Amino acid sequence: MTGFVSMNLFAGLRNPSWRLSDTDAARFKHLLTNLEVVPAAGPQGERGFARRAAPAYAIAGDVANVLDGADLSGLVRAAPLEEDDQSDVLSRPLSGFRGFNVVFDAEGAAPQWFETYDRLVVDTASGSLRRDHGSPTVEQMLYESAPDIVVRQLNGMTFADLIRAGNEVPIDRLEGPDHHLQCESSPEYQGNTGAWKTHKLDNNCYNYANDKLFTTPFGPAVPGRGNDLGSSSNPLTESSLKSELGADKLERVGMKLPSACPPDGAHVLAVVLRHHPVTDAVKDFHCIRLDRGGAWSHKDGIGRVRKIDDAHQPIADLTTARFWWSPTLVGIYVAFFKRRDLID
Repeated sequence: MTGFVSMNLFAGLRNPSWRLSDTDAARFKHLLTNLEVVPAAGPQGERGFARRAAPAYAIAGDVANVLDGADLSGLVRAAPLEEDDQSDVLSRPLSGFRGFNVVFDAEGAAPQWFETYDRLVVDTASGSLRRDHGSPTVEQMLYESAPDIVVRQLNGMTFADLIRAGNEVPIDRLEGPDHHLQCESSPEYQGNTGAWKTHKLDNNCYNYANDKLFTTPFGPAVPGRGNDLGSSSNPLTESSLKSELGADKLERVGMKLPSACPPDGAHVLAVVLRHHPVTDAVKDFHCIRLDRGGAWSHKDGIGRVRKIDDAHQPIADLTTARFWWSPTLVGIYVAFFKRRDLID
């Protein structure tokens, strides 16, 4: 049996993922499949989130970027959870650390998926919600199973550091006002429906902001030629992010929200650099797009498409929207549909 873990953490960069040792795979499968099943009413989470029971559904993790290069394309196809803008079966936050995805694959048996947050686990074999009473928690043990390369990517944060959400704050350096532009060439907001829902795990904020849907499981889009932004050879900085966005033919138009629509065949998006509230060394980027109706929407990593900010408020005015992970504006960009040769 093999086991793979993915940390649900980033909006734009690829999530940290790793393969478990055979011993750890057996240990975690035993732990996860023997947790107490939660009654229909659901308990209260340790981090103060209201809980509710899970319906039966299939789920998978962002595990295509496994460090040893294993091909998991056959293991990460699953039906996304039915959900609205403000609901989540595990009551996870809308961005930042949102738990772990764990996949087990045994010869002759169907792959088995689990998704965790706090002390709750969704077991997709039974469609049930399970409760973790252990100390340490399964989540903490999963974090401790990460190889050194993942620990370095997370700047050596402890598990307690990792789960700190911080506070929702407005986008720093963004200049208004927001003119609520209703541009004909902007994408129309469809919500968490259709292909964006079906292929939720194959697309991130960069796919969505560029209105470029991926339908094959080779991992969400990353700006630039080398497909390596955020790696040790190409660390994520404001400078490297600007360079790679330029390589993808996005046109930076400044730090102020536009007062007029872009040319036909183009739409507006905001790109921010953000960092974990505990350490500035763990960075990510996020993209938010202007929709045809004049409001803004986004997709945080492998999460659902939404038109609300991290404070659960509609993003009618981007200057007042609030997000976790200290967002700092890199620039307002215009994406031209016919120019995106690299992402296409």
